[in-house]
Amino acid sequence: MDMESLPVTPELPNEKQPAYIQDTNYPGKPFQIQQSVSIEATSVTDKKIEWEVTFKFRDWAFYESIGGYYFIIPDGLKLTKLVD
Repeated sequence: MDMESLPVTPELPNEKQPAYIQDTNYPGKPFQIQQSVSIEATSVTDKKIEWEVTFKFRDWAFYESIGGYYFIIPDGLKLTKLVD
């Protein structure tokens, strides 16, 4: 089937839930995990974007279960540094 022939229905944003740019495959409580991480742009220019990422530590106890948080960088962007 030709992809151009598929009907497209625009999705309207759900005003009841905030938009998240992060996602999780954590089983059980994915919405809680999404809420436990905030990603805020602190500076945006035509050549540089800076984000501040904040974790709620009580929801990220790696001694209780294994896991991690992955940052996927869009094609064309270059990660220059991480600051703790």
